Amino acid sequence: MARLPQHNFVVNLRESVRVGGCLYLAMEFLPGGDLFTYLNKNRRISKRVAMIYAAEVLLALEHLHANDIIHRDLKPENILVGRTGHLKLADLGLAKVLDNERNETSTLCGTLSYIAPEMLKRLPYGKSVDFWMFGCFLYELHVGTSPFWRPRGRRQNVRRNILAGRFHKPEVLLSDSATDTIKLLLKTDVAARLGCGEQGWGAVKNASYFRKLETWNEDELLKKNVAATFSMTKEAIVENFDSSYTCQDPKWDEAQNLPVETDEDELFGYEWSKFKATRAASL
Repeated sequence: MARLPQHNFVVNLRESVRVGGCLYLAMEFLPGGDLFTYLNKNRRISKRVAMIYAAEVLLALEHLHANDIIHRDLKPENILVGRTGHLKLADLGLAKVLDNERNETSTLCGTLSYIAPEMLKRLPYGKSVDFWMFGCFLYELHVGTSPFWRPRGRRQNVRRNILAGRFHKPEVLLSDSATDTIKLLLKTDVAARLGCGEQGWGAVKNASYFRKLETWNEDELLKKNVAATFSMTKEAIVENFDSSYTCQDPKWDEAQNLPVETDEDELFGYEWSKFKATRAASL
């Protein structure tokens, strides 16, 4: 992450500190909490705000792809809400740098109801999985759940539905443009999936869903009013985060069961600070 250029819609690394056998990464703090909790509290956001949110996440993924990185775990829980209500993509724990000639990998990872069919089939995959997950995310922005998630649903049924590209018809009314764009992103055939051609994210930007978006400029998007509705008092600094995270006691852990062949210096032999780098650059 230290090598990834900073971006308005990606959570940035501020500092890394080694303590014993652990390397701690300090990320920028976004007081609105995660988007999943935010959406649950606010129930439903307007179609206009949903489109702006989708555009911001698209630009974040486009930035990763431009640096040959795939996210592989896109979902509202991994997107944070900033002070003014705008979004930043977070949690690159499953992100992968595509550094081979074919720009592919084959690891099965992520959250089941968002996983792309080629990943479930254990086929080599690349950036295509993020386009699929973006389709799931776009659906959830408007409907409130992943298209393949069911209460008390069996995991095997979720797998079958993903492989067949068969997703739940929502009770809420989706616009024709949203429906068409989601269907194109959730094509099981990678070659037919929106974004997986030469135009990449440019093709998604040109989809009917974004037809009414006035700009793709990051700074202009940040000026858009998205009506943040969360508490901003110092006393409630963690109020917008799920209590399952905030009730935990912070502690310095020791790394457990490192692989025998691990090069400890390679993993933990550095500390990095954005603040130090900024000061050094200004000298």
